[in-house]
Amino acid sequence: MRKVLISAVYFLSVGAFAQSKELSQTWDLLLNNKRTEARTFYDKNLKESKTKNLESLFLDALIEEELGEMVFDDTFIKNFISLKPEADYLYPMSHRKFILNESDASMDDYSYARIDLLAQAPEYGQESTILECKSTIDRLRNNYKASEESIAKIHRIDKWQFAGVFENLNGSGLYNDYEPETYANNDKLFNANSFGKVGWYNRKSPSNDGFDFFLNETEYGRGITYAQSFIDNPYERKIFLEIDTNAEFRMFLNDSEIVSSTNEGQTNLGSHIVEVNLPKGMNRLLLKFDVKDAKNAFMVVPMDANYQKIIDLKYFSNYQNYQKTSLNQLQPKELPLRFETFLKEKIKQNPDSFFYKYLLASGYLNNSQNELAREIIDEFSRKYPKSSLIQGLFVKYYDNTEEGEKITEIFKNLELDDSGYYLVPIIKMLDGKKFENMPIKELEKYRDILNKTKGKPMGEFYDVIIALRNREMDKVQEHLTSLKKNFANNEKFFTIFTALEEMDKKRSERCDKKT
Repeated sequence: MRKVLISAVYFLSVGAFAQSKELSQTWDLLLNNKRTEARTFYDKNLKESKTKNLESLFLDALIEEELGEMVFDDTFIKNFISLKPEADYLYPMSHRKFILNESDASMDDYSYARIDLLAQAPEYGQESTILECKSTIDRLRNNYKASEESIAKIHRIDKWQFAGVFENLNGSGLYNDYEPETYANNDKLFNANSFGKVGWYNRKSPSNDGFDFFLNETEYGRGITYAQSFIDNPYERKIFLEIDTNAEFRMFLNDSEIVSSTNEGQTNLGSHIVEVNLPKGMNRLLLKFDVKDAKNAFMVVPMDANYQKIIDLKYFSNYQNYQKTSLNQLQPKELPLRFETFLKEKIKQNPDSFFYKYLLASGYLNNSQNELAREIIDEFSRKYPKSSLIQGLFVKYYDNTEEGEKITEIFKNLELDDSGYYLVPIIKMLDGKKFENMPIKELEKYRDILNKTKGKPMGEFYDVIIALRNREMDKVQEHLTSLKKNFANNEKFFTIFTALEEMDKKRSERCDKKT
């Protein structure tokens, strides 16, 4: 019996080692822009492990994405749920097309199906990101009751009072002391410098979103806005506060600062978690934001030390008598996010794994922890200097840091180093004026590049332009019908079609004037 057991362990170990080696070889092919070879090698050696191993499942979908696949059904999500990996994997992966996609990407029919499946899964359905997405799609489907139920499950702080907007001259306002920081009552007005006099106010209607947006406040332009909530806590305890925002901020509890978006000279606009002792009784939580535009928003979720959402706190948006508490009593401590702690441990256990490092870099970029991401990306780039997959990480980094010229440079190098990459023709479409005036031979050249990839359906955008130029309206309609079918009713694309037709109309008018 012992010999049988030893043999079984041996063969399992050998099998795991062989699979690890084959995964590494597949990654290496993909990172050297040998995407077709990676697909072939994977299908020969790893295809059967796709539904048994998370890295294999992820790699399979990533190869498809790098080959140019634009539309993903719910297959990946179904397999992911069946594998039941830790929820900590979800956030670093979430921005891939086969999961939730980028936050500014448009929805298609499969987007709804993927979110519905994740929301129904016990392992992931209570994650704030999934609940927020579920609420959004239900609202789009006019199912307002279900949308509100998803928001309620987040258990965020939902009672806020606001003050602002205050002057933010040269971006210095976040560290200028304004009176709302220590005066919580709404019985007086504050000096907002060039913005006049402002006071504490309650919004007329509550947010129907998980996030509170600064829609009206941005009418004044960039400025400082405060948000305060009064929290009644039945007993003293240690809690975690998860702050999710895309704005620079400082947070105060009972008039003591406990966390900010800038730490040791690095600014992170994404989520933060701070551990703090919450005193028994009434507490005042204050947030101070540098609000730049209407996209700025925030959400705060209290959790216990096991990351379970706290449901017995009471919130008030009007002034309550509260206690003042020192930092020594509060003992605030900023914690790494869950995905970061989880993946760092995985890397410690698997120091040669590209998979875990790639997920960690992706998670950092998703959360705008840009400098931490950059360290990992630079390490990748030294080994794979011309990898289009790694250049994609650089694009995300420079997008986060608002360095558009660097992105333009990367796009130019992509065409030189990897001319057959599906993104090259798509990048050409982003420059509207050049695309509008591109000679037909060039249009055909870039269409043919797409036609050799899994992005072939996208090539029909070029076919539409060519047909419009040639006044072949029957062909235009054929291609538009095909695009609608191939892109699963993608909402954004069909606003583009209208723009294309308008573009041709203007071109026609110019031609008529010349003749």
